[in-house]
Amino acid sequence: MNASFVHFSRQTLIGGISTVLGYARWLLVMPLLTRGFGTEGYGIWVQLIIGADLLAGVTGLGLNFALLRYVPTRSNPREAAADLWSSMLVCWAMSLPLIGIGLVADEWLAHTFLGGATQAFAVRLALVLIPISGSLNLVLSYLRGAGQAAAHTSLVALETGGWLALAATVFYLGGELRAMIVGLLAVKALTLAGGTIFVLWRSGISYPPIAKITTCLRYGLPLLPLGLLQWVINASDRYFLAYFCEPEIVGIYSVSYSLGSIAGLAYAPIFFGLVPATSAAWNAGRSAEVLEYLRFAQKYPFLLVVPGILLLTGYANQTVGIVATNQFAATPALITCVAMAIVIMNIGAIAQTILNVADFTQRILAISIAAALFNLAANTIAVPSYGATGAAVATLSTYIFYAALTHMMSRSILPFPWAWHHMAKVLLAAVPLLLALSFSSKQLSLQILTTIGSCIAYVGILIASGIFEPREWQLTRAMLSLGQKEP
Repeated sequence: MNASFVHFSRQTLIGGISTVLGYARWLLVMPLLTRGFGTEGYGIWVQLIIGADLLAGVTGLGLNFALLRYVPTRSNPREAAADLWSSMLVCWAMSLPLIGIGLVADEWLAHTFLGGATQAFAVRLALVLIPISGSLNLVLSYLRGAGQAAAHTSLVALETGGWLALAATVFYLGGELRAMIVGLLAVKALTLAGGTIFVLWRSGISYPPIAKITTCLRYGLPLLPLGLLQWVINASDRYFLAYFCEPEIVGIYSVSYSLGSIAGLAYAPIFFGLVPATSAAWNAGRSAEVLEYLRFAQKYPFLLVVPGILLLTGYANQTVGIVATNQFAATPALITCVAMAIVIMNIGAIAQTILNVADFTQRILAISIAAALFNLAANTIAVPSYGATGAAVATLSTYIFYAALTHMMSRSILPFPWAWHHMAKVLLAAVPLLLALSFSSKQLSLQILTTIGSCIAYVGILIASGIFEPREWQLTRAMLSLGQKEP
């Protein structure tokens, strides 16, 4: 068994835990925040956090991409850590003017997007999150590039646990939105401190060579707009809804969007080590190995995401009732639409790996610009007339456009290895589950038993169809073997 592929699988398994925790963070705190803040307060919270994360990405000047690219090539841990310290200095230097502008425009921002100038203080609190979140993103990128999957996972688990403990405290004490933001500042600062201490322990103290940061900036700056463009594609629909509708609609839509985004959990582990692994294989001239990674990334998440979407759709109302309240109820079609959009987006991102390893960053930027413009146009047309449903359809249409454009612009470099026969087997195996969820029964216990039985049938049909190859069973044994040395 290829040692590099075993290493990649192990990194995917360990790092996948952290990415799943990151995805699940919103879902874990959602039941508490929606009940504690209501539809309007939760809508405001979502806008503040998304905005702060967007600006945190801007302050990094794309250096998180550069750390992923160059840290794996550093043989000296001190040199790799020096790249991190230089990047963090740049992040803090860029944060100061953004905070200054935000303080001047706090009342306008609160009045325009948050329902009134009374939320200006919450805006000022959220501004402090910018340099802390930006620095934490850089530390996590460094750990990914350095192959420190366990440390990365520990930090994400610490932050997620902090989010959950904070939300529970605010809910049970009847705290306000401001208390949640202040607590989040403390959680992120504690996580950042833990990551910084780990890097210092691993590499020692090193002087940040500011002069050498230009190499990282040359690589990262062309990718800097990606954060803003991804925000436009992923999150601008909330601001369209806030402008054309009411804050309550933003809260309702955000719950449905978060539930639909659960589909991304199937793909999240794959991306943890995909770029470093494919980059190493591409640089060594092993194109066949790159294709193997792409097949792996495409095949296994699809096995999980198909039944996942069916279950989300079948139990949409019950799920909303668990994670929120009946005030946040939406049509199952909205959740399904978002889930399908997330799947298509992830498949497009896998294909985009070809452009990453071939250093065609200009094409990546062009695709993101085109998709962002498409999304703005689609939301401008759909949201005023159709509200939340229009926003979901606009998201789905945008990701179809994004994936198709990515496929077209990468095929001249390396044709994407579509696994159509595997997808067909998965869809066929999911038919019993689809029929079970379509079966309406007044007895919930009977419905659940039928669903469980159809899930077992789904796995049995997959195995009987031979979708798992002998070499994949060998890979599983090698990956789980503790005696196997890492390359």
